[in-house]
Amino acid sequence: MLTSLWFDLCGRGGCSSSSSAFEHVFVGEIKGQKQGENEVSGFHKWIQFYLEESNGNVDYQGYIFPRRRGELPDSETQLLTIQFEWHGVLKSVSSTLICVSPEFEIALYTLCFFAGGEDNHVDIGPYSVNIKVLQVGG
Repeated sequence: MLTSLWFDLCGRGGCSSSSSAFEHVFVGEIKGQKQGENEVSGFHKWIQFYLEESNGNVDYQGYIFPRRRGELPDSETQLLTIQFEWHGVLKSVSSTLICVSPEFEIALYTLCFFAGGEDNHVDIGPYSVNIKVLQVGG
């Protein structure tokens, strides 16, 4: 069931081809290539961001102040909302958990999927976040 959930191909609106949930979350994808209005979708893993930036594929354009705490990110911050371009396509708002393992994120997102809702309000340490889940299939 987990293999199917994370690695079966599924089409999402505007995608030029099918991808898996794993690819969407951990690698990222560019939607709307056929419509001419490109948009970065997914791409939430800090390791992927680091690798793509190191290869010159990401243009980091800054962070957005944490709303709840009203403080500046520091070396202890593990949740960032950032803006960037990936292969020249803008992602104006993207949240990422910094320095957490893929295993933690797979477990967290899987639990949210099985909770059944699109919006899943959870507390992760000092952060209150809304994990969005697309329920696919039928």
